[in-house]
Amino acid sequence: MLRSWIVGAVAVFALALVLDSNVEGVVKDKDIPTVKEIMGGCMKSGLCKKVMSGKGDEDDQKKLFKLLGHLADNKAPEGTDDKNWKALTKGITDAIKTGDTKKVNAALKCAACHKEYKGK
Repeated sequence: MLRSWIVGAVAVFALALVLDSNVEGVVKDKDIPTVKEIMGGCMKSGLCKKVMSGKGDEDDQKKLFKLLGHLADNKAPEGTDDKNWKALTKGITDAIKTGDTKKVNAALKCAACHKEYKGK
């Protein structure tokens, strides 16, 4: 009888953990870094340069790709072209899915993005 109570309690506890956890693929708004945070983590920190030059390890690449992938989760600054933002960030997201740093580097159109969106 005691064993069944213990097993039941463990099952209820496990169920509570599963229901409380964030489902993979579902991102809460508070978990989405801002563009400024992404740029700080990728560019200003030197992570992008390190990975693209081949000096970074697999963990560095995963961190970079995760940060860059969140660009598409952000919206274009107010008063700017959201359609172009979606096209630029989709290109980056698609390149990340390949796992190829050369394709990601080609998809990063820094000058085009900065010209239209930086400081707005």
